[in-house]
Amino acid sequence: MLPLVAVPETADASATRLLQYLPAGAPVIVDAPRLLDETSEDAPGRRPLAEIIAGRPRVELEVLAAGEADVTLETLSVDPYSGKFDRLVDDANRWRAEGFTVRLVAADPGQAEHLREILHDHDLDTRVADALESPDSIAIVVGELSGGFAVPAVGLVVLAETEIFGARRRMLRRPKYQRGAALTAFTDLAVNDLVVHEDHGIGQYLGLRTMHIGDKDADFLLLEYADGNQLYVP
Repeated sequence: MLPLVAVPETADASATRLLQYLPAGAPVIVDAPRLLDETSEDAPGRRPLAEIIAGRPRVELEVLAAGEADVTLETLSVDPYSGKFDRLVDDANRWRAEGFTVRLVAADPGQAEHLREILHDHDLDTRVADALESPDSIAIVVGELSGGFAVPAVGLVVLAETEIFGARRRMLRRPKYQRGAALTAFTDLAVNDLVVHEDHGIGQYLGLRTMHIGDKDADFLLLEYADGNQLYVP
């Protein structure tokens, strides 16, 4: 929290320079909202604080009176990544650049370490933290979480394991296509075979990967595409 309301009344330019150190999307927390529109007779040319921070998201803190203990923050759902780690890494880097704290929740220490290694392979170095309150802008934590969420007002994004890896789905037998046939089992494939994914197009099969999801081991087909993106298919 930067003490913008504590800037001297004659230091309009100082407040503006102070804001330049904040990321563009970082919320400004105002602990004395009554000062937002305040002007000063000693500095008639000073702009109100509300004008200086206009256009930035802000959180205004108020002292609650007795019986007013209910506080509501907007909570948003997050999109699933289902093993698309290139997209996950891109979004994580964007969130960090915007000043968000990112937490990735794994079910157990082994899965947390496995996730750390995958992210490292995708050029995102992070660590397994002991608690959500670690100082890291992005970290992996061990815990149980049924679904991820984002709280823009406090700059927090939390992803659950199901969003990161995707839920395991039953593979269905499909009819033959005009060109090629649908796979009925991963044993139909050899490493480096070219396959066509219904949603993502032609990729190269790199082998089978086993991941620990929840309390079970699950097998994923690893596909790589021309741009280097990789897809884990349940």
